[in-house]
Amino acid sequence: MRIADVRAYPLSYPIAPQNRVALGIGTAVKRDAVLVRIRTDEGLVGWGEAHHGRAHTAVAKLIETTLSQLIVGMEADDPAPVWEKMYRFQLASHGMGAGACLAISGIDMALWDIRGKALGVPLYRVLGGTRKAIPAYAGGVSLGYQEKSQLIGEARASVDRGYTAIKLRVGDSVERDIERMSAIRETFGKELVILTDANIGYALEQVRLFRDRGLPAYAETCPQYLFLSVDNYDEPGFDGAKYVMSPPLREKWHQDELWKGLARNDLQVISTDHCPFCMKEGFQGQPKQKELGIGDFSKIPNGAPGVETRMYLTYDGGVVQGRITLNRWVEVTSTTPAKIMGMFPKKGTIAVGSDADIVIWDPRATHTISAKTHHMRVDYNPYEGRKVKGKPALVMSRGEVIVDKDKFLGRKGRGRFIKRGSPILQT
Repeated sequence: MRIADVRAYPLSYPIAPQNRVALGIGTAVKRDAVLVRIRTDEGLVGWGEAHHGRAHTAVAKLIETTLSQLIVGMEADDPAPVWEKMYRFQLASHGMGAGACLAISGIDMALWDIRGKALGVPLYRVLGGTRKAIPAYAGGVSLGYQEKSQLIGEARASVDRGYTAIKLRVGDSVERDIERMSAIRETFGKELVILTDANIGYALEQVRLFRDRGLPAYAETCPQYLFLSVDNYDEPGFDGAKYVMSPPLREKWHQDELWKGLARNDLQVISTDHCPFCMKEGFQGQPKQKELGIGDFSKIPNGAPGVETRMYLTYDGGVVQGRITLNRWVEVTSTTPAKIMGMFPKKGTIAVGSDADIVIWDPRATHTISAKTHHMRVDYNPYEGRKVKGKPALVMSRGEVIVDKDKFLGRKGRGRFIKRGSPILQT
């Protein structure tokens, strides 16, 4: 198995104001990184994160223009000879040492990822529990990899700022991940909900281990990770920009693992990261958005539309295909989110005293998803041309019909702010 192709993508992630760190030269407001993808001649794909500092665009160009030529054709099974060759090149290339060293870390991680997939075991096991096992792309209040005392201090600061949940980064050794999560639980009890981002099978396995030990950990996924894959990035022309999002899409085999997680309650929620950036300038008066990245990948707005298609896709792909039951579909799309957000039973159930938020679902209706017929203010649909079975016939909000046969009847200003309450924890 040999290295057939190396790609590198410079990315920038904004740092939430509450997580920004004051430095001697100013305050860091974003995190720069390089995402490395390596393909083998046998079709295996490995991913690695190369860089967390400045000049990430230059590091990405270095990987693609110089280092890829250096290692394409080498054996992909053992990262050590590849690393040694790049290291020797670094020493021989005056002025390139720092950049090459930064790039090596991402290539090394991608090769270990390939090795893990070839062996059929999670990456962190292949690495013996090293800290670089899984790169994390989660935003918000994201904690993890810190020592216990630091982690508890940052979690306490989040609680003091009014947060009732934190997102914990997983991917260190199983023992260390559990140790840190247990420390948070012992310190805060049920005061703090622990979430993880589970768009990949490795993270899902971590969540499963946490829950098997009685820790109240919760994880969500989104339709894009259940129906799209890394292959979409290879669509012709600039179309791959449609799928630039965080976390990024993964290989198709992760989809089956996520569906199993939903069925077994290892995953509790299907949500969306709805970001309707248009592909073309001028659609319904929109400015240039995705096209900002033509010629510079790092400027592509991060996100894709999905709020309207969430229920279509998950009913057809989950219930119709026999992956989850009808009751489980309602649970992961409505009931459990309401409980975790502290809005149950006002929301998330049909009962006396609850808001009459009701969807009348037609399980026999079929249609084809398309940007020509959807109602989102965006000029493309990531699931264009996909035929699905099942759609809403009528939607009620607080007892008022707001959608009837695809016609929106709601009026501006009828929405109400709902303050979050304490979560109802589940096992």
